[in-house]
Amino acid sequence: MLRALLFSSALFFSLSTSAAQNVLTTEVDTFIEGTLASWFSSGGVGVAVVRQLEDGTWNVETKGYGNRGDGNNVTADTLFAMGSSSKLFGALTTGLLIANESVTPRITLDTKIADIIPGWQLADPVASEQATIVDLASHRTGLPGHLLSYTKEDNVTSIIERLRYLKPSAGFRETFQYSNIFYGVLSHLTEVLSTNMKFARYAKQHLFDPLGMSSTTFSYQVAKSSGNLASGVGRDNLSLADLGSAIPRAMPFWANDTEDGSYMSGAGGMISNAKDTAVFLQTLLLNGQNPSTGETIIPAGVIDAVTTGITVAEDMNIIKALGPPEVKSLFSPTVYGAGQTTSTYRGHVVIQHGGDVPGFHSQVSRLPYDKLGVAVLLNDHEFGAYMRDVLVYGIIDRALGLEPVDLTTPTQKALISGAKQPTSRPSDAPEPSVGTISSLVGEYKAPGYGSSLKLCAFIPNEQPTEECQAMVAGKPIVDPTIPTLLAEISSPLATHISLRHFSGNYFNLTSLYVLPTGDESRPFWASSTGNPRLAEFAMDESGVVGFGITGNFWTAGGSAGTREPVGDTVKDRAEVYYSRS
Repeated sequence: MLRALLFSSALFFSLSTSAAQNVLTTEVDTFIEGTLASWFSSGGVGVAVVRQLEDGTWNVETKGYGNRGDGNNVTADTLFAMGSSSKLFGALTTGLLIANESVTPRITLDTKIADIIPGWQLADPVASEQATIVDLASHRTGLPGHLLSYTKEDNVTSIIERLRYLKPSAGFRETFQYSNIFYGVLSHLTEVLSTNMKFARYAKQHLFDPLGMSSTTFSYQVAKSSGNLASGVGRDNLSLADLGSAIPRAMPFWANDTEDGSYMSGAGGMISNAKDTAVFLQTLLLNGQNPSTGETIIPAGVIDAVTTGITVAEDMNIIKALGPPEVKSLFSPTVYGAGQTTSTYRGHVVIQHGGDVPGFHSQVSRLPYDKLGVAVLLNDHEFGAYMRDVLVYGIIDRALGLEPVDLTTPTQKALISGAKQPTSRPSDAPEPSVGTISSLVGEYKAPGYGSSLKLCAFIPNEQPTEECQAMVAGKPIVDPTIPTLLAEISSPLATHISLRHFSGNYFNLTSLYVLPTGDESRPFWASSTGNPRLAEFAMDESGVVGFGITGNFWTAGGSAGTREPVGDTVKDRAEVYYSRS
């Protein structure tokens, strides 16, 4: 049914002024629908466009296109997970705390984290002692993302307690490295300061409610009860060689937060729609004023602070990174402030932030000197991260009267040509020197990572244990021709870790996202959540078996300045090392 609704032309929108001022014209509608079709998307998109006119009035357009994942059309009221577009709210909340003179202890952007966060400690003693609020907000602590280090059961306190065990991949303040973890730490400020309130509730009280963003929430429960929540749409059996051959699959919502939120709220937990996002764009373009009342909700100095560039962040522009020279030339370098990037597109200043969580992607962009704001919210799991930029820049082209640029074709070509596959296993691959593959089963732990890995063995022509059979029942995640070690992982971003034997002590490691289909004939489907990594098994000096992971498992930034660990042992050279317990 999802595929049948792909080209649905039912559009839902609201306008505040005459059609003569509209950006979302029938030509733009055709562009948006054509983009969904070009990516063979069975999902949809909510779009908000706001523009302040010469007389000071506003043209506000909110519209929905395509399918929200449950057979219903997307409307301007459809709710989407916003992912890291939430980070601006985390940064603004921190700014409100700084601006509020009644909050104790008093803090500034230069307040050291060690002075205000109990239990704070990093592996790098310099970063541990010197890191400030602005260092965390601008992603320059030296610590990489370590995306799989946090679990569904974690809270901010448990994550902070493990930070000291996570390896850095750069020196303190040397380079930009994107981190969800530190926005979780910043969101903890509302609890440890005199405000003594959960971040999600503080943001609602001081941002959502005063702006009239009545549908926006950090709670899955609240969003679900509204009846307007979209489902993510994934692709089962996806082949980049034939994007249209995959089977569309509705995805369960990635989080289950209440109104208290969670450690992910300030980093990526917000849920919103096109209507509320339009209000927020107007507020940003008005330097913090409520567009309906004129009341200052966010001090202009706070907006200036989060917008001011601190670090160069070229990793943040995926279309530019993938594009050929003629696409790269459209953009300037990108700088990151706090939950905001600033760059230029075709000579126009663009301030924005995007977001990605399982099933959802977003981009919230504003052009302050053109008095224009554009936001797109998508529920296409695999390709929404690319479509969001194609759509935003395509709408900007048309809003500014520029000749539209085709960004879909070069992006798809780059994806297809750049897809990485693990090297084929040699037919005569030797067994690991640390023992047979079957002997490597057991529970492994990495001190900085919250989820232990209980490895099961799947060996050709050998019967796995009943426990291991139950783990993979109905799940298409084991190649019966390749010896494989497999474990479940408690992560919001993955469900399983697969280690497929390559040769000797080396295994190709892949993180997987396995979800139910609702189809008894094929009860589960799976997708990979990243490029293959390399795992190497070894024995430490005490004779304990473990394995080290390399290949950017720790999700270091791509900017110059990051470096792989070095040393004489597998443990020293590993980005992350798991020991058998």
